[in-house]
Amino acid sequence: MERSSFDIRIAEKLNEKAITVPTPVQKDVIPLIYEGVNCLFESETGTGKTLAYLLPLIQRLCFDADDTDETLRQTKLLIAAPTKELASQIKAELNYFIPEGGKTLLCFGGSPLKRQIEGLKEKPFAVIGSPNRLLELIRLKKIKTAQVEAVVFDEADRLLSKEMSDESTVLLESLPAHVQFCACSATLPLHIQSRLTELLEETGIAEGKRTQIRILPKENILTEQITHWAFYTENRDKNDTLRRFLAAENPEKALIFCINAEQTEHTAEYLSFKHVDCFALHARTDKIKRKQALDKFKSGSCKVLVTSDLAARGLDIKGITHVIQMGLSENPDFFVHRAGRTGRSGNTGINVVIGDESDLHLLAQFEKKFGLIIYPKDLYEGKVVSADDC
Repeated sequence: MERSSFDIRIAEKLNEKAITVPTPVQKDVIPLIYEGVNCLFESETGTGKTLAYLLPLIQRLCFDADDTDETLRQTKLLIAAPTKELASQIKAELNYFIPEGGKTLLCFGGSPLKRQIEGLKEKPFAVIGSPNRLLELIRLKKIKTAQVEAVVFDEADRLLSKEMSDESTVLLESLPAHVQFCACSATLPLHIQSRLTELLEETGIAEGKRTQIRILPKENILTEQITHWAFYTENRDKNDTLRRFLAAENPEKALIFCINAEQTEHTAEYLSFKHVDCFALHARTDKIKRKQALDKFKSGSCKVLVTSDLAARGLDIKGITHVIQMGLSENPDFFVHRAGRTGRSGNTGINVVIGDESDLHLLAQFEKKFGLIIYPKDLYEGKVVSADDC
């Protein structure tokens, strides 16, 4: 589907965003999704996956409809996402591109169910939410599945992880066989591809429709647009090393990843005590504070955000110059998603690992697996220097 095939209102919106050329994933996937194909696709972080599925669905379901106004008064699109932050970002893109008068609704746990039911009475075109909340609303017959034409699993590998697989599976089983299914992630391993393919066959969604799996060639963002540094430190000294690094580097915008909520809170409290302006963001953070933290970080009024892996998935925050990983998960996908918050949209960035012996042993494995060059660094007299120079 060429750019000229889009409705003029979509083309104008693309111009406003200075989007003139499709990314490789958009060029590859948009025609398939526009044709109604079930599409499972993998592409690196920062390559434009959200618009790759949103634009053709908006074009086909809204602008190509016999009666666009009537279509916009029915829930035609469901999008499942693993975090509220990612879902909010998707909702913002939808609101930007759908025709005037179209409504969207965000549905997540932690927000009053009654308010979301009231929101559904306004007949949103698209509902974006967690699998369990979408499923709950379907079971309550508040979402009319007969009207749904397409469903998207954004960050599909996370949605089919051990923690979320049951709800995601039942959600798909609750939808009519006529729906079009799309799934995407920066990491879509073979076992996830196989499980999704099985689900489409089991639910009948595959019947009568093509299913395409598209694994886009690596654009080497991880190796060419992101520089990787490693600082060795004992576990007890990680926060002090982080503080000294922030003072030495003075990053324009730094996203700091911790292993869990407890470490996130402890690290943010330590930095605040040392007079570093920062916010903490994790799954247990109050929703008002979560929004405040993200808004201030996005605007640049706060340059440091400390988070759990809540923010690793899919978030596109402009201007992140440094990602700092305070320890590593054994799952290399976490490393990729974290690092991919910088070096986006043609920009460069720095990914830093502050780790003990165990962390750096894992990092050496990731270096080999992804073909990276890791530069050992140290801090000397308030500056970042090569570890070889110390």
